[in-house]
Amino acid sequence: MSTPANKPRAKRRRPKRRGRIDLGAVVKEVIERHVPTEVQRLSRLRNLWIELFPVGFADNVWPMLVQGGRLIVHVHDSQWLHEMTYWRQDVMAKLRVAWPDSEIELIDGYVGELPPLSERRPPPPPEPVPVDRTPVLEAEVPNETVDALNAIDDPQLREILAQARMMLGKPC
Repeated sequence: MSTPANKPRAKRRRPKRRGRIDLGAVVKEVIERHVPTEVQRLSRLRNLWIELFPVGFADNVWPMLVQGGRLIVHVHDSQWLHEMTYWRQDVMAKLRVAWPDSEIELIDGYVGELPPLSERRPPPPPEPVPVDRTPVLEAEVPNETVDALNAIDDPQLREILAQARMMLGKPC
């Protein structure tokens, strides 16, 4: 007599996909399935915030929460809270232009703790890898190379190869 614990599990068949898969669509589907909409909106607003506003403003005013059409920002101190009264319309206008579908209708500011600057600013781009540009060949062209170039019948090919030889011996 077999018990439910001893029964082999039936394999669940997944439909086979045919053709190419749009990776962007798959990632979007996974994110929408696992990340709440308000968190997605907040993340997008934070990325826009850095691009739209001056560094001094973005360092002292930061989006903290999205609730429907309401955006809650934390400000560094009461002076920045007062400053927000002057910036509020400009912030709304820039957000509407940059992201018309944001559905943000109201911005409320509160004095509160801001995340560290290292979390709010994107990291600087990596330094470019230095390229070794030392000449491959000696600047002085050996006689054998000159003779070999002169032996080429096609004048265009001879000129191209001569120029290439000169470039390989030229210091950068």
